[in-house]
Amino acid sequence: MKVIQESKRICRTGGHILFAYINKIGAYLRGCIDIDMKMKYPNKQTNELVLKQGIDDVLPDVFFFTMPEEIEHDASINGLTIIQNAGVDFTFNAHDINMMDDEKYAAWTEIMDYMFHSSSCTGVSNHAVLVCQNKNNITV
Repeated sequence: MKVIQESKRICRTGGHILFAYINKIGAYLRGCIDIDMKMKYPNKQTNELVLKQGIDDVLPDVFFFTMPEEIEHDASINGLTIIQNAGVDFTFNAHDINMMDDEKYAAWTEIMDYMFHSSSCTGVSNHAVLVCQNKNNITV
Protein backbone atom coordinates (compact mmCIF):
# COMPACT_ATOMS: atom_id res chain seq x y z
CA MET A 1 0.00 0.00 0.00
CA LYS A 2 2.85 2.42 0.80
CA VAL A 3 4.39 1.97 -2.65
CA ILE A 4 1.06 2.86 -4.26
CA GLN A 5 0.66 5.96 -2.10
CA GLU A 6 4.21 7.16 -2.74
CA SER A 7 3.96 6.48 -6.48
CA LYS A 8 0.77 8.51 -6.63
CA ARG A 9 2.32 11.33 -4.63
CA ILE A 10 5.29 11.77 -6.98
CA CYS A 11 3.38 11.18 -10.24
CA ARG A 12 2.13 14.25 -12.06
CA THR A 13 -1.60 14.68 -12.53
CA GLY A 14 -2.62 12.73 -15.64
CA GLY A 15 0.57 10.66 -15.48
CA HIS A 16 0.77 6.88 -15.69
CA ILE A 17 2.12 4.48 -13.09
CA LEU A 18 3.00 0.84 -13.76
CA PHE A 19 3.17 -1.68 -10.95
CA ALA A 20 4.89 -4.99 -11.71
CA TYR A 21 3.86 -7.73 -9.31
CA ILE A 22 3.90 -11.47 -8.68
CA ASN A 23 0.59 -13.35 -8.69
CA LYS A 24 -0.07 -15.75 -5.82
CA ILE A 25 -1.85 -18.31 -8.00
CA GLY A 26 0.35 -17.93 -11.07
CA ALA A 27 3.59 -18.31 -9.12
CA TYR A 28 2.29 -21.29 -7.17
CA LEU A 29 0.85 -22.90 -10.30
CA ARG A 30 4.23 -22.58 -11.99
CA GLY A 31 5.84 -24.39 -9.05
CA CYS A 32 3.28 -27.17 -9.37
CA ILE A 33 3.96 -27.80 -13.08
CA ASP A 34 7.63 -26.81 -13.55
CA ILE A 35 9.73 -29.91 -14.24
CA ASP A 36 12.38 -28.86 -11.70
CA MET A 37 9.98 -27.75 -8.96
CA LYS A 38 6.80 -29.81 -9.08
CA MET A 39 7.98 -32.61 -6.78
CA LYS A 40 7.63 -30.37 -3.71
CA TYR A 41 4.33 -28.69 -4.65
CA PRO A 42 1.54 -28.37 -3.68
CA ASN A 43 1.87 -28.57 0.08
CA LYS A 44 0.13 -27.22 3.18
CA GLN A 45 2.98 -24.89 4.25
CA THR A 46 3.11 -23.21 0.83
CA ASN A 47 -0.68 -22.85 0.85
CA GLU A 48 -0.37 -20.91 4.10
CA LEU A 49 2.59 -18.75 3.07
CA VAL A 50 1.77 -17.97 -0.55
CA LEU A 51 -2.02 -18.06 -0.65
CA LYS A 52 -2.87 -16.65 2.76
CA GLN A 53 0.13 -14.50 3.72
CA GLY A 54 1.34 -13.49 0.25
CA ILE A 55 4.98 -14.37 0.90
CA ASP A 56 7.39 -16.69 -0.86
CA ASP A 57 7.95 -20.09 0.73
CA VAL A 58 11.67 -20.12 -0.21
CA LEU A 59 12.64 -16.43 0.13
CA PRO A 60 10.00 -14.93 2.45
CA ASP A 61 11.91 -11.68 3.02
CA VAL A 62 12.40 -11.05 -0.69
CA PHE A 63 9.16 -11.67 -2.57
CA PHE A 64 5.62 -10.42 -1.96
CA PHE A 65 2.69 -12.01 -3.78
CA THR A 66 -0.73 -10.52 -4.48
CA MET A 67 -3.70 -11.10 -6.77
CA PRO A 68 -5.04 -8.91 -9.59
CA GLU A 69 -8.16 -8.08 -7.58
CA GLU A 70 -6.13 -7.10 -4.50
CA ILE A 71 -3.73 -4.74 -6.28
CA GLU A 72 -6.56 -3.16 -8.28
CA HIS A 73 -8.46 -2.56 -5.04
CA ASP A 74 -5.42 -0.95 -3.40
CA ALA A 75 -4.83 1.28 -6.44
CA SER A 76 -8.50 2.28 -6.64
CA ILE A 77 -8.85 3.22 -2.97
CA ASN A 78 -5.80 5.45 -3.44
CA GLY A 79 -7.54 7.34 -6.23
CA LEU A 80 -5.78 5.77 -9.22
CA THR A 81 -7.70 4.87 -12.37
CA ILE A 82 -7.07 1.35 -13.65
CA ILE A 83 -6.08 1.32 -17.33
CA GLN A 84 -5.05 -2.33 -17.75
CA ASN A 85 -4.00 -5.29 -15.63
CA ALA A 86 -2.14 -7.78 -17.80
CA GLY A 87 -0.35 -11.05 -17.18
CA VAL A 88 3.02 -11.41 -18.88
CA ASP A 89 4.30 -14.99 -18.45
CA PHE A 90 1.56 -17.56 -18.17
CA THR A 91 2.51 -20.87 -16.56
CA PHE A 92 5.97 -20.47 -18.01
CA ASN A 93 7.66 -23.83 -18.39
CA ALA A 94 11.05 -23.18 -19.99
CA HIS A 95 11.77 -26.87 -20.61
CA ASP A 96 8.61 -27.42 -22.67
CA ILE A 97 8.93 -24.13 -24.54
CA ASN A 98 12.56 -24.83 -25.42
CA MET A 99 11.53 -28.19 -26.89
CA MET A 100 9.06 -26.56 -29.33
CA ASP A 101 9.82 -26.29 -33.03
CA ASP A 102 9.27 -22.94 -34.77
CA GLU A 103 5.69 -23.75 -35.77
CA LYS A 104 4.65 -24.74 -32.24
CA TYR A 105 6.45 -21.74 -30.75
CA ALA A 106 4.59 -19.38 -33.11
CA ALA A 107 1.29 -20.95 -32.05
CA TRP A 108 2.36 -20.71 -28.39
CA THR A 109 3.10 -16.98 -28.69
CA GLU A 110 -0.30 -16.44 -30.28
CA ILE A 111 -1.93 -18.09 -27.26
CA MET A 112 0.13 -15.89 -24.95
CA ASP A 113 -0.96 -12.75 -26.86
CA TYR A 114 -4.61 -13.71 -26.37
CA MET A 115 -4.04 -14.34 -22.68
CA PHE A 116 -2.18 -11.01 -22.29
CA HIS A 117 -5.22 -9.15 -23.60
CA SER A 118 -7.69 -11.07 -21.43
CA SER A 119 -8.13 -9.77 -17.89
CA SER A 120 -9.68 -13.10 -16.89
CA CYS A 121 -6.29 -14.76 -17.52
CA THR A 122 -4.15 -12.32 -15.52
CA GLY A 123 -4.44 -14.28 -12.26
CA VAL A 124 -2.79 -17.38 -13.74
CA SER A 125 0.24 -15.46 -14.92
CA ASN A 126 3.37 -15.71 -12.79
CA HIS A 127 4.01 -11.98 -13.17
CA ALA A 128 1.72 -9.12 -14.17
CA VAL A 129 1.69 -5.37 -14.73
CA LEU A 130 -1.00 -3.02 -13.48
CA VAL A 131 -1.19 0.21 -15.48
CA CYS A 132 -2.86 3.13 -13.71
CA GLN A 133 -3.44 6.79 -14.36
CA ASN A 134 -3.14 9.46 -11.70
CA LYS A 135 -6.21 11.64 -12.31
CA ASN A 136 -5.21 13.95 -9.46
CA ASN A 137 -2.67 14.16 -6.69
CA ILE A 138 -5.07 14.21 -3.75
CA THR A 139 -4.04 11.48 -1.31
CA VAL A 140 -6.88 9.33 -0.02
